Amino acid sequence: MVKQPSITSEPCSNRGEGMKTILLGLFISLALVPASVQQTHGSIEGVIRDLSGAPVAGASVYAYDYYNALSRNGRFNTTADSNGRYALRNLPPSTYSIHAYKESDGYPDTFFSFFDVGNTKAYQLVQVNAGAMAEVVLELGPKYAVLKLSVADEDGSAIPVGLTFMKGNDPKPTYETSVGPNGEILVPPVPFRFVIDADGLRSWHSKLLSPLSGEIIPITVRLNGHASLGTIQLMVIDSSGGPVPGASVYIVDSTDPRRRTDAIADSKGVHIFRDVLPGTYTAHAYKESEGYPDTFIRFFAIGERKWHQMKLPLRDTAVVTIPLGPKYPVLRLSIRDERGKPVAARLTFTRADDPNHPYSVGVAPTARLLVPPVTL
Repeated sequence: MVKQPSITSEPCSNRGEGMKTILLGLFISLALVPASVQQTHGSIEGVIRDLSGAPVAGASVYAYDYYNALSRNGRFNTTADSNGRYALRNLPPSTYSIHAYKESDGYPDTFFSFFDVGNTKAYQLVQVNAGAMAEVVLELGPKYAVLKLSVADEDGSAIPVGLTFMKGNDPKPTYETSVGPNGEILVPPVPFRFVIDADGLRSWHSKLLSPLSGEIIPITVRLNGHASLGTIQLMVIDSSGGPVPGASVYIVDSTDPRRRTDAIADSKGVHIFRDVLPGTYTAHAYKESEGYPDTFIRFFAIGERKWHQMKLPLRDTAVVTIPLGPKYPVLRLSIRDERGKPVAARLTFTRADDPNHPYSVGVAPTARLLVPPVTL
């Protein structure tokens, strides 16, 4: 004979109230996540750890749709709990890139290539399927160094500044940000250089720094005023010699590529850049709506180059004419998935005459792209 468990009796009215509470709680819980959403969406769950395996409590965690990174609705955020665990739920099926960071503990967002030091466990790509949960563990580290800045103008007044970072001896900028008069910023424990900028003052260039993990690097800088400035006048013409009004024009400092100034040519195809620091510059022009892409991009360069390099002395004026043409062909795209739904995509082009330098660009579901008149 099976012994029945003992049950403590309660008045019927109390049991009824308890049952109502339980049923109401179930109803509210189910109402928060409709069945249709549970069936058509998925989730990512896991834990955030450091390199020793300890949980990183309070880490910021986010995932974005890898194929629709620019969409405002394509990014999902949460915060890890005291055990480093997190959950991102109700995600539309897709491929996601998932990242985590906690700057107060020395772990920046490695979404930016400047902060990527080769730890491939700090972020991952994961496929989310309808009605399924993907388990992802991220490991943050090593701890980054801290750059402590104190910057003043020529009068000694503390000022906010812009910062541009380059890894190693690569002249191309990899990260830009701004800080207050006495700012701090995490920097990777790898060799890098940086430039300090402030309006109306000369830029300051650091030497190559090689910080250690967790190191604090104090930097004190006083920025000086500009030297005598010059002027660059650009005229944009088409292949017949006529002006190209409304063309986009820009100049780039050849020794400091992140120093770029953009403008629009007037009705005569002319623009004058004033108050330009002495130095060596390249001048460029394009107008995609009329079939002229930016030939500074290698993929679009054919035949004679359509940009000009010049040296601007003190207090001098450089006059430059930039010819555009021929007009480029137009590639019209309409992209759909297997269900016929419009989707954004990434295109990669390879020129037959330059196979080692592919060109990649993201496009909307319906797109119009200029392409060079060469074999692709």
